[in-house]
Amino acid sequence: MSKFVNRKYITLIIIFLSLLGLTLYFTLSNNVETPTYKDYFLEEPLPSNRYSTYLYNKKQEGVKDDVNEEIIILPSSFILPKGESLMSDPFSEKGLVYQFIDNKEVGLNVNIKQEGLYQIELEYYPIPRNYTPMEISVAIDGEIPYHEASQIRLDSYWTKDENADNKDRYGNDIAINQVQLLFWNQFTLKDTARLHVEPLKFHLLKGDNSISITKLDGAFYLGKVIIKGKDKIPSYDEYIDVYQDNNSNKIFNEKYEAEDYLYKNDSTIIPQSNADPKVTPFSISKVRLNVLGPDGIEESGKSVSYNLKVEKSGYYYLTFKVLQNDKFTTSYRNLYVNGKVPFKEALHIPFKYSPSWQNVTLKDIKGNEMSIYLEANKDNIITLETDSSLTRIISEHLLILTEEINTLGLNVKTVTGNNQDKDIDWNMKEYFPTIDEDIYRWMKQINKIIEYSRSIYGYKQDSYQITDYKVAYSKLNTLYKDIDEIPRRLSLLSEGANCAAQLLAARISTVTKGPLIIDSFVVHGKDYKVPSVEINFIDRLVVGTQRFISSFTDSDYMQVNDEGIEVWVNRSRQYVELMQKMADEKFTPSTGIKVNMSLIQDEGKLLLANSANRQPDIAMGVSSWIPNEYGMRGAILNLREMEDFSEVLNYYKDEQLVPLTYNNEVYGLPETENFFVLYYRKDTLNKFGLRVPDTWDDVVKMLPDLHRRGMYFYIPLSKEGSFKSFETLTPFIYQFGGEIYREDGLSAKIDNENTIKALTFATDLYKMYSLPYQVSNFFNDFRYNRIPIGVSDFGTYLQLMNAAPEISGLWDISLVPGVKDEESGEIKRYWSGTQTASMIFKKSDEKEDAWDFLKWWMSTDVQVEFANLLTNTYGPKYLWNSANIEAFSLSNWKKEHKEIIINQWEHLKEIPKIPGSYSIERELSNIYNKVVFNDANLRSSVSDAMITIDKEVTRKMVDFGYIDKKGNVLKEFILPTSSIIKEWRDD
Repeated sequence: MSKFVNRKYITLIIIFLSLLGLTLYFTLSNNVETPTYKDYFLEEPLPSNRYSTYLYNKKQEGVKDDVNEEIIILPSSFILPKGESLMSDPFSEKGLVYQFIDNKEVGLNVNIKQEGLYQIELEYYPIPRNYTPMEISVAIDGEIPYHEASQIRLDSYWTKDENADNKDRYGNDIAINQVQLLFWNQFTLKDTARLHVEPLKFHLLKGDNSISITKLDGAFYLGKVIIKGKDKIPSYDEYIDVYQDNNSNKIFNEKYEAEDYLYKNDSTIIPQSNADPKVTPFSISKVRLNVLGPDGIEESGKSVSYNLKVEKSGYYYLTFKVLQNDKFTTSYRNLYVNGKVPFKEALHIPFKYSPSWQNVTLKDIKGNEMSIYLEANKDNIITLETDSSLTRIISEHLLILTEEINTLGLNVKTVTGNNQDKDIDWNMKEYFPTIDEDIYRWMKQINKIIEYSRSIYGYKQDSYQITDYKVAYSKLNTLYKDIDEIPRRLSLLSEGANCAAQLLAARISTVTKGPLIIDSFVVHGKDYKVPSVEINFIDRLVVGTQRFISSFTDSDYMQVNDEGIEVWVNRSRQYVELMQKMADEKFTPSTGIKVNMSLIQDEGKLLLANSANRQPDIAMGVSSWIPNEYGMRGAILNLREMEDFSEVLNYYKDEQLVPLTYNNEVYGLPETENFFVLYYRKDTLNKFGLRVPDTWDDVVKMLPDLHRRGMYFYIPLSKEGSFKSFETLTPFIYQFGGEIYREDGLSAKIDNENTIKALTFATDLYKMYSLPYQVSNFFNDFRYNRIPIGVSDFGTYLQLMNAAPEISGLWDISLVPGVKDEESGEIKRYWSGTQTASMIFKKSDEKEDAWDFLKWWMSTDVQVEFANLLTNTYGPKYLWNSANIEAFSLSNWKKEHKEIIINQWEHLKEIPKIPGSYSIERELSNIYNKVVFNDANLRSSVSDAMITIDKEVTRKMVDFGYIDKKGNVLKEFILPTSSIIKEWRDD
């Protein structure tokens, strides 16, 4: 007992000293230099077909951008699609409007008196249909003038559902449903990525001009359209001269919490939790959603709005309490008052780096404080918008640099045949006469990017972005010193995750983010002193100690409750909060069964918990291989024993149960279903006259066209890492008619001829057809058009839907390519899909209640409700890919994409698991690596692998009692197949 007490005191002392050290660190680390922003000219990169190039060219042509003309086009003048007509505005007295439901085109004829660059303003009313945003394209005289005009996103506005409960059963704050605000908007068209601070401009000639507006996504009513010159924005000095500030309250102050916004322009902006004791509201033990950011508001163009009230009209200051701890960088914001930029200096407002919280009174980039005029007894709507327009030019330069570097790497591989023999003397200048000049130019450009970055960040020290630029420069410099060594040093140029091309490419998207955490802000008069954000040493120590003590008594979703069924969920807190809420409100009242959900952050602990007899009743959200692995060892309940199991089968396709089945016993239910589809850039394929491939033969035929343009095709085999999982190689094996196991399931069969054909083709894609060996981030390569087509999964879909607004409408999905059966003509597109599963532990004392809960959870109505609740609460980043096929078909996904995904699931082919199947997966990976990287003979590699596999699988089969050491069969092993599961369903 004394040893235990001593250990306890030692532990407390260690924790106390740790808290003390952290406190001293935060206290002493706040001294950071004041940034100095400089003017540094970085020339426009002029990428083809981009808006920046369009503006540059128009400027060179002398086209005016200060025209003073405004033309209002009413719906009665619209040129409508054939057979369509206007309707009366159903919401107000706007008169006639056009209901933009289908993806069709509306035409406008505009007569311009003065040639110049004009902005286009739309009046529209959203029609909520699903999570997809409203998007249009704009063409002038039948042609889209630049890339950004091909997909323009219209703003939609969201607020909180004030009637929803914002607390969970433990008293923690939880995110609540969002409500889309529906009203007539007036919106001047902007680029979707919001990397240009001003609205988009279009060159209109004197006389008649034809403007076409095509709807790409979403739905809305279209009212009048206004063609106008750019707005005149005064300087700050001109602005403050407009009103005499004689009445404002000089000591007035009103605090606003950042999370209590009036509305926001993106449903993914969600309040976050911050545990710092100086953040308000604060709790020692409860979760408080008390800040905005950094997630959700760091992308350019995202904004939140607040309604400010003052007692007297006059000029007031805004002081924001923020944390911007992205080292040695500056984040920028734009300020709007009642929807307008009040003065020029309200654009590019800097928020400097600090390792701790700071008060920032709004200043211009030169450090001058700025006030805004607010009117008494009126709504004063201020909007704070993330601004990354100053970093756009860096992103565009990086895009061009990576394209040129990758093209050189591909051309070098083509010339050398990827031969890296040290005995070959290459003369690179003979093949590439300007290669040294090109590399020197790239190095020079990187140096310019570094200088420009310093000018907008304001610090002498290197940010992590600048560090990567320097490393890329160093690698290029090494190559520049010995050009002829490039064929043997492609890992420095364009191959692998740490090459120059990848280092630059990784910054294309991150450089345009503006991280900032906002706690609150104060509206105040000139003489009011804003309270300090500093917390003293004693207070921080006291809070740390209180929090440590409370962790033993208040652990909400981490605690075990003796009453009801225990459910451990391997998902983030956001999911668990909503799951618990639904269980409390729907399941428990109807069944009387209480449900206690707990977070687990490591599913590996489930096995330890079971061994210690501290397992839950149910585990949810676990990897699909876990129920099988645990079940074959006797830890998981066979669900076929449960009543109504055959009814639950109706939620799924037969193939979905295969990875969860072992020897005719089912150890789990699929919860979410992954999908692999073909992603392709419509704009790129159309530009080069390429068709979406239907078979792998089609893919091979299109590769030369892609390679000529420095582009690639992607398959999951190109993922980073040397280990190639089952899901990367088995699709080829099944499509070619190969097999993995023998019919009795007691041994492997990867040496059959069809499997050999499949492996030959998969490796030839790299050896003969030059697919990239490693793609560190397919999403980024697809986004920036380095890889305009490839096979990927649900994760990529989420990223494209939420993190690449600038290419929204320019990409689509299709069925994965397959192998055509010469006899039937059918194209075999087999691919795996199961993602996560739920299971009941065999030691559970509440098996019947646990089964009732799982049946309820996976039922169609509940899955649809949960999917809608997720997206309504957290936005489209939280799309739920339910494994219940009917529920997925009813979910709020984009209709065309949903149909493709469901069609691809018809080709679902899962990998059964047997004792020792891990050795087959490992050896298949080894075969691929030996053949592709070591140029080994494939058949010999397969023969060697079979020896290793047979030895390991035999050992495991002996352990599980299926055969004896001499290979005699002791009991039958039933290899799970979809046909067996179909028999259960039929019975």
